[in-house]
Amino acid sequence: DEPRAYLNQCRHLPIPLDAGSRQFFFAGELQCATHGARYRLRDGMCVAGPCRGAALAALPVEIASALVFVIDNGAR
Repeated sequence: DEPRAYLNQCRHLPIPLDAGSRQFFFAGELQCATHGARYRLRDGMCVAGPCRGAALAALPVEIASALVFVIDNGAR
C-alpha cells in the first residue's frame, strides 16, 4: 500500500541484489541474483536463503505531488 525503498545490497554479502542486471523480482519478492536470498517487499525481511531473519536497509521515501522520492541522506 505504501511505497518502500531498500538499499540495493544483500544482507548475506555486501553486493548488489541485482548483480548489475537491474532484475530484482522473483515470485513477488526481491531476490539476490548471486545466491537466491529472497526478501519480502513489505518490510525487506529475508525469508529464504543464508541471511534468513535479516532485513534489507530501508531508505526513507517522501511523497509529494503524486511523485515518490527516495531520500539519500548518505547513511548506510
